[in-house]
Amino acid sequence: MANPERQPQTLSPHLRVPITALSLAVLLASMVVVALPAQSQTFKVLHSFTGGVDGQAPVAGLVRDGAGNLYGTTDMGGSSNFGAVFKVSATGAENVLYSFTGGADGGGLTAGLIRVAGILYGTAQRGLYNSGVVFKVDATGKETVLYTFTGKTDGASPSSGLIRDSAGNLYGTTGGGGALADCNGTAVESSSSWIPPARKPCFTTLPAGPTEPIPSLV
Repeated sequence: MANPERQPQTLSPHLRVPITALSLAVLLASMVVVALPAQSQTFKVLHSFTGGVDGQAPVAGLVRDGAGNLYGTTDMGGSSNFGAVFKVSATGAENVLYSFTGGADGGGLTAGLIRVAGILYGTAQRGLYNSGVVFKVDATGKETVLYTFTGKTDGASPSSGLIRDSAGNLYGTTGGGGALADCNGTAVESSSSWIPPARKPCFTTLPAGPTEPIPSLV
């Protein structure tokens, strides 16, 4: 006798809900992210400035090299109390790369540095005409003034950092000086030797608010 043709089996309506719920539970279980315990965070002071030859009043940010060394500036302190460029190792050892005298070399550093191929570039608010300088400091601590501001149309008091393009040109702002009588600052552009161009844009006085271009450029 031939077996009767097998009919497809169907689940009872009463069984469908539990099985569906079980499938959903397995799906949700597979989506659970295991939370790892949070790692404790530690705070460590790398260097505390004494206000002496190691510097005082570091008001700007830092730059970091591939070895973990940090570089920065101080507004005061150093051997002549006109600020310094310093280096702090990953272990917290501080080394003053250059101390400013407040003369033609500059002094009063309120801006951070940029580091290109091991050379540090920055600005200081004092200089030969007491209007600021753009400088560089090499790995040996030798400082070179790239440009001295006269406080006239070329600008005065560069209190913010620099940016550099692929051709080696440096860009920055000054808080004073400028080309117009009602101008309180100027944007400057030059080559790596910081020879000012013949014409520069000027930040003119606006009634609505302050005019000094203190922040850095991007």
